[in-house]
Amino acid sequence: MNNKDHLHKKQKLDNNNNSDTVQYCIDHSGQILKLICYQCNVLLCSECKPLHHNHSKIEDIDQIKSFYSKFNQVDNNNNNNGSNNNSCKIQNDITSIWNNIRSSVNKYCQFQQIENDISKEFNRLHEYLVIEEHKLKKPIINDKDTLEHYLNKNIQHLQSLVQIANSIIVQQQQQQEYISFDQSNNETQDTTDKYQINNIIESIEQSRDLNDFIKRNNQTLFNSELLSQDYSILHSIIQYNSQSSNQDVSLHQCSNKQYRFNRNEKIIQSLIKDIQRSFDLTTLETCGEIDTISSFILASDKDDRLSLIDITNEDDCQKFEVVYLDSKIRDSWYVNSTVKVGDYIYSFGGPSMCNLYQRFSIESKRVDLYKEMIGIEPCNYVSVCYDGHAHIYLFDSHQRNDTLVSRYNTMTHQFQTYFTIPNTEHITLSFFYKNKIHSVINSQKRMVIFDPDSKSIEYKDIPNCIDSSESMGQREMIVVYYVVGIYIHDGEVKLFLLLNSYAKETHHKDDVVDKCVTFIQFLVSLHHIRSLRG
Repeated sequence: MNNKDHLHKKQKLDNNNNSDTVQYCIDHSGQILKLICYQCNVLLCSECKPLHHNHSKIEDIDQIKSFYSKFNQVDNNNNNNGSNNNSCKIQNDITSIWNNIRSSVNKYCQFQQIENDISKEFNRLHEYLVIEEHKLKKPIINDKDTLEHYLNKNIQHLQSLVQIANSIIVQQQQQQEYISFDQSNNETQDTTDKYQINNIIESIEQSRDLNDFIKRNNQTLFNSELLSQDYSILHSIIQYNSQSSNQDVSLHQCSNKQYRFNRNEKIIQSLIKDIQRSFDLTTLETCGEIDTISSFILASDKDDRLSLIDITNEDDCQKFEVVYLDSKIRDSWYVNSTVKVGDYIYSFGGPSMCNLYQRFSIESKRVDLYKEMIGIEPCNYVSVCYDGHAHIYLFDSHQRNDTLVSRYNTMTHQFQTYFTIPNTEHITLSFFYKNKIHSVINSQKRMVIFDPDSKSIEYKDIPNCIDSSESMGQREMIVVYYVVGIYIHDGEVKLFLLLNSYAKETHHKDDVVDKCVTFIQFLVSLHHIRSLRG
């Protein structure tokens, strides 16, 4: 029997026999099938194994069972197992699948966040349009309410007069011709909606004249008890005269008002085009090899010279190449005072420019804005963050017992004093997450969570994640934060941590400490830039 037939038979047995009974090799009498060749995907006995000696992966049932007996340890040891050539294939597959799942979930959460950001932006526009709509409609709605009141009053007067007229006609023995007509000839049902003002207005519009209107509503509006005595008729007339003499003059004035809705189609179309140009969705990653996405850190040294540090990950190895720019900043930029907004990086305050701010253009790779911060107090070592829309929030807690919150409009370039957070110390880092601003206070080992919409405050204790063999004290931390958490390095004790404040997790990244120290030691400030080319 040749090798091809042998493999064919094993495949046939493997595919068609799924019972739990012991399976014997059809080629080697008495030999139990206890091996699996993953390359051929067939079952083997010990004597079949030499026929597959050149195949890379063959395992026996004992190896597989041994793995499953320690299945709950797979995730804890996945770093070691993934590199062990003797590990079980199923074990490697499970680890790989789990890593793919986690990667997919992280990507999904990023997509979800972008989707939420898009919804929030259009909700802002919608809310603004609704407010403007209500402003325009408010005087009309008020006058409509007045007219409804006026109309209801007149319907009541008409009901009284029709009741009087019908009563007199009945007394005169003219029942077949009185205004309300015989009820048996009208099929209109008496329902609540017949008395609503919208239905009354619709009935008036559809009626040819007064008699037609009364006829349409003789079972509803004008279905009242007839007055049998002259005294009752006279008393009803007196009531009507009393009510009609108290008419509000403003009701009549309202009926004389006129409105005209003016719209400028040219401006509307221009606004529509501006809105279309205001939003764009850019794909940051592609499968092609030519259009490569790079990541950089913008840094400044002690001589205020700017440089870019390439942290692009290629083949699981980061470059950390430094490229110096032909541009300098005025005064030092501090990491917590610097923030990226679109294609710009802003820096606020500084040791000798506490009332000034600067802006670095990623496109031109130069500082293109240098202005005074008008409208707020001068600030030094201020913590800043961007809300993802139009404002940069500034948290000034340096040498203060509270934190003064100001904000800068990136569109109008105007500053505004916004709020004061009491009983705080120096804020190390602020970042915007889930529509709230999170500020880390190192000395108090807690996080202040500020809602800029409601101006509410809450506090969250954070893990003791910035202590190593010695306390950092007041040393400045080097911080870069991403979607998944905050990367922290102190620049001295080689501590590099990933903090996830919501999951209350702290992960030591010892494997990257040496790489980071090579460039972090000379950084005064840094900021992460994504998709910077050239």
